[in-house]
Amino acid sequence: MDMDKAMTVHFIGAGPGAADLITVRGRDLIARCPVCLYAGSIVPRELLGFCPPGARIVDTAPLSLDEIEAEFAAAHAASHDVARLHSGDLSIFSALAEQPVSYTHLDVYKRQIWYNLTITAVSVLVAVLIGGIEALGLVADKLGLAGGFWNKIADLNDGLANFGYLVIGVFIGSWIVSYLIYRWQGFDRPAAERV
Repeated sequence: MDMDKAMTVHFIGAGPGAADLITVRGRDLIARCPVCLYAGSIVPRELLGFCPPGARIVDTAPLSLDEIEAEFAAAHAASHDVARLHSGDLSIFSALAEQPVSYTHLDVYKRQIWYNLTITAVSVLVAVLIGGIEALGLVADKLGLAGGFWNKIADLNDGLANFGYLVIGVFIGSWIVSYLIYRWQGFDRPAAERV
């Protein structure tokens, strides 16, 4: 890779939803990039206010994949970093997943700024667990169910107040693991240093 022409495409999860839900890292990357490609059909337009003055701002909603790739190629030729704003979920199953694959022939760094999927997964797990215990407790109460299983559910329902401490511990542990992975992978270093 020609380090004089090194540039990065930052894939930033940015919608749909309220513009103030953008991460600080995502906001700061938008402010640094001279090119901003955004999916106008799902990204809040208020986020474009974070773009630097004079930035090239392109709504990619009406563009074909080839046209989007041409924008990446032009930015690459000018050595301009790109903020690529797309839906908040940048998983491999999203419409965005095909874009990094489509331009692998370009000598471009790619960096995805994901919502913290670890914390999201823990949140969903906790919600399902607590909601399930409470729902089963309501069913047992309304139908007058008793016995081994139902007594355990009643005991768990009675202890949900103390369960909060465990939930907090799980979140803290998830944040620590997420931070360590972030540091270990070198996502805190500029792309040119991660060659």
